[in-house]
Amino acid sequence: METSFKIGDKFTRADGVTLYINKKHTQTKYIVVFWADKQTCSYFYDVKEIRDLIAAGTWIPVKDKEPLPEPADTTHPDYYGGKDNPYEAIKVIEAWGLGFNLGNVVKYIARAGKKGAALPDLIKARDYITFEIESLERKGGK
Repeated sequence: METSFKIGDKFTRADGVTLYINKKHTQTKYIVVFWADKQTCSYFYDVKEIRDLIAAGTWIPVKDKEPLPEPADTTHPDYYGGKDNPYEAIKVIEAWGLGFNLGNVVKYIARAGKKGAALPDLIKARDYITFEIESLERKGGK
């Protein structure tokens, strides 16, 4: 069964997390926001990724169509390069076709020292490199 969605749709899980299809970011990517305990986290997903996420995560559609409060503008922050920069992290990640782990490596290296101290971001980048290596090793190096 194909899961459908549109901008403004909300879904919830038993653990209290809310998923909100916020807006279109690029031709192929949408901004999906997760809310839990007043904390927000935004991710960029394409249509297939959103459908897979909703189908696999025991998400229940929420009938209330009131939009959730807008989180801080996370679409093109300066610490990732900014909207007008051709080397903005999200543009590089999409152009190179990087997946979740390697995309996060690029993201955290790009912002190291710009959003706060560099060390925590570099540790996160190292962690995502480790996750990617372990994933490849489980798949026989492919």
